Amino acid sequence: MMVAALGVIGLAWCVPADRLSQRLRLGLSVWLGLAVVAPAYAAVCAAAVLVARQWRVLHRVRRRDRAASADVAVLAGNLLIALTGGLTTRAALVAASRSVHPVLQDEVKAVLRAASSHGLARALWEFEGHNTRLFVVLARARSTGASVASAVAAFIEELRGHQREAVLSTARRLPVKLAVPLALLILPGFVVLTVGPSVVGSARRLFGPLVSLP
Repeated sequence: MMVAALGVIGLAWCVPADRLSQRLRLGLSVWLGLAVVAPAYAAVCAAAVLVARQWRVLHRVRRRDRAASADVAVLAGNLLIALTGGLTTRAALVAASRSVHPVLQDEVKAVLRAASSHGLARALWEFEGHNTRLFVVLARARSTGASVASAVAAFIEELRGHQREAVLSTARRLPVKLAVPLALLILPGFVVLTVGPSVVGSARRLFGPLVSLP
């Protein structure tokens, strides 16, 4: 068994250096040797590594989505500034997307690419992503002939209202979240301070000299 493991490790180190880095070669040799010596343990370790890697990827994707969603308000603010400065909707989208999250930049570029063949209003209507609500506001304003800047300003106010509601909702749930640490950390000490002296006095009266208490 050990001879087979050493042979597999030797085969891993025989791979040319230009095709496999030293760190990857070392990891491959360890995994191959472990798979030969203890297959069940190697399978468990491989499954744990795959699960941890998948969780890390999902966590990274969620963090990226949260950051992109948070930058929608920044994009809308930049767009309003560009529109009030006299730029067209297309030029305002280009200018507003320069300082936001890369995901939002890619979405704006995708809409502008689709607008070159289908028209800007249709491209805005059909897009789905983090900027869907903002693009729907722009498409509705362009379709009805309303002021695009006014529509974006109304969208910003609505977005701020949702953010305020989210903050207030979090604040309302705070007492419920604090109930557990209050019960587990504060109440035991309070009980000891209030009930402890009476318990000590009762023990002295009941047991007398048998209980040595200061």
